[in-house]
Amino acid sequence: YAESEIIGKDSSVLQNPDTNHDGLRDAVGRLFEGETVKVVTTNRKKDGSRFKCFLTMGPLHDENGKLTHFVAILKDIGKV
Repeated sequence: YAESEIIGKDSSVLQNPDTNHDGLRDAVGRLFEGETVKVVTTNRKKDGSRFKCFLTMGPLHDENGKLTHFVAILKDIGKV
């Protein structure tokens, strides 16, 4: 994906039938509890090919401690 096609998009654009949906649901629940989470899943590239990835996600808070955003780092760990 070009930067303009992916920045600000929901991560569901990368998901496919092999995506670890249960793991992601659990991770999102833990994010809202303030945890940093890690999960291995399978995602899809723009051309439709699949790849395994290691996903690290964490909550971001404002100066008052209010949850405002999430940040995610996705690392390609190989072809499926």
